[in-house]
This record gives sequence, C-alpha cells and structure tokens, in this order.
Amino acid sequence: MKVFLDANILFSASNPRWLTGQLLDALEQSGAELMSSAYVWDEAERNVRSHIPEHLEELGKLKSRLEWIEETALAKGLFEILPEKDRPVLAAAIRGKCSHLLTGDYKHFGEFMGREVSGVKIVSQRLIAEELIQN
Repeated sequence: MKVFLDANILFSASNPRWLTGQLLDALEQSGAELMSSAYVWDEAERNVRSHIPEHLEELGKLKSRLEWIEETALAKGLFEILPEKDRPVLAAAIRGKCSHLLTGDYKHFGEFMGREVSGVKIVSQRLIAEELIQN
C-alpha cells in the first residue's frame, strides 16, 4: 500500500495529542509506504507555523518518514471539478502510483471519498483505518 498524505493529514499528525500520528504509525507497521510532495509539505508547514508553531518540531520528525513525489500537471480538462490548489495533490498521488490519497478535505475531495480516481482511492482517516482493521 502506498499512501499519499495531504497537507491536512500532516498538519494533524504534527499534534501529538491527536490520533493521526498513531494512524500513520499503524500504516507503516502494516507495511504501507507514506508518500507526499514538496507542494503538500510547504502547505502543511505554512499552516503549522501559522496556527500551532510549537508543533513544528513534531512536523519535522515526519519528514524523514516520507517518500517524495514530484508534482505533475493533470491532463487538461481532467478533474477540473477540483480547485486549482488541490489538483497538484491528486496529480502527485497518481504520478507516484499511490494506492490511496489520505485527506481530511471533505469540501474538495468529498464527492470522491471512498472512490478510485485514476487508480488512487481517495480516503479519510476513518476509511483507511477500517481498511487496516479488515486486513
């Protein structure tokens, strides 16, 4: 399993009191590879710096656990339903041949939640946790 982490997941994982970090640990223990991109990392780091700067160190610890994928443009017209800022997220997950895109962004990815888009299953923390339990 190759799981692409969206910025909101990295943001959540930077807070040791939230369960997201434990979910990432469980994913790794199950053999999953954690993936992301510089574009996503920059957004997560900017948000942590702005909202909870005391968690920057914890966010930094995640960096070495990730494999990095270069962003790529999606084919013109493809997924235009997504806002411009979210297209590179999906594009990187597709380019990296990820099995999952883990996101908490229901506003933009909600209609795709639990569905595959170009071979990448869009999942929430709850959905991927359920998959872990079933396997």
